[in-house]
Amino acid sequence: MNHFNILISIFLGVIFVSNAQTYNTNNKLLAGGIHPEVIAKEVGPNTVVYSYPQKTHQNEGQNHENNGSLNSNDKTEFFEYPDMKTKQGAILPFEFIFDGSIKSQAGIKAQEFYFSTLMKSPELNKISYQDLETTRERLNRAGIFDAQDLNYFDLPLIAKIIGAGILITAKISINTTNTDVPNQSPNTEIAQFQTETNFSIYNKNGKEIFSKKEAPFTPGPKDSYQITLDYLMKQTPYYHKL
Repeated sequence: MNHFNILISIFLGVIFVSNAQTYNTNNKLLAGGIHPEVIAKEVGPNTVVYSYPQKTHQNEGQNHENNGSLNSNDKTEFFEYPDMKTKQGAILPFEFIFDGSIKSQAGIKAQEFYFSTLMKSPELNKISYQDLETTRERLNRAGIFDAQDLNYFDLPLIAKIIGAGILITAKISINTTNTDVPNQSPNTEIAQFQTETNFSIYNKNGKEIFSKKEAPFTPGPKDSYQITLDYLMKQTPYYHKL
């Protein structure tokens, strides 16, 4: 039996009993992976006690040590939810797909870029944003290290884990294409990149607040997604239009 499915059922049935309807929006966010065998021990309104077998989590060659997270050898862990700030935004790790392959570190870099762009003119933000290190620390404690790990949890539970009521997510897909170089020999080509960005914002109940997809018709440089993220940031309901 898949213990992960049991855990999610307990979470949604007990922690979110006040919600008549839950939003399984995590499937819109990320591609799934192999689920860890998580075993719930005790669930309360503000805390959860659970364990799962030893798991070495890797991000493109980097191992994540335990450091208080839930990756211990059948060791029971105690996780207490932080205070919920319903009007605070949190930037989750972005999903990044390059030529069909998942690039977790590139997704974290894109997350950092979006957060730093928000902080360039904080006076234009209509809401406050949780510090990126705080978001990472709280996600890591729950065994979430990149965008793929987010798929193990529904959005309402992610909101409780990080203590923020507004969740910002994105999926960036980049595919390499070759373009002829003007005024050069016919066989001279340069690598260009076709980019698609799916950007979404959800509330603490997992309900979508804002969603927009951008896919420029003309290929551009590899980091052209950053221009798109800057544009999308200014289209959200949480940014003062100039």
